[in-house]
Amino acid sequence: MATKKPRIPLNDQFLAGWEKFGLEGSDITTEYQFHMFRKWRFDIAFPTVKVGIELDGFGYGHQSVVARKRDIEKGNAATELGWKLLRYTSDHLKPAVIEETIEQVRRVLCGLDKPVAVAAAAGKIEETIEQVRRVLCGLD
Repeated sequence: MATKKPRIPLNDQFLAGWEKFGLEGSDITTEYQFHMFRKWRFDIAFPTVKVGIELDGFGYGHQSVVARKRDIEKGNAATELGWKLLRYTSDHLKPAVIEETIEQVRRVLCGLDKPVAVAAAAGKIEETIEQVRRVLCGLD
């Protein structure tokens, strides 16, 4: 009989990916309470730049209609308070795709999610892509 691999909590999976592919010196924290009156917490947060991450795994209470409504209420409150919220499932943390997930978080943290769209609209996408590449690769 084959033994099952032990389940690694999603926060730990994300943190392992962040350690490998993330930005050094970032203010990453877990279970960050972002709301002053409600006890809402982000699974992962970067408080300095107000980026929150929610990790939704199957069986973690996000399937019911009531739970989904609570998640929406929480996300909307975070947006109202000026937070950017990224949501990932356990599939986004698998070894084959964790680097892509971390890259997206890096782009949002560095504010690179907006300039690319603006530059594309202005017809300067190649120049902006080069700037993004230089930042992400640490060439500046």
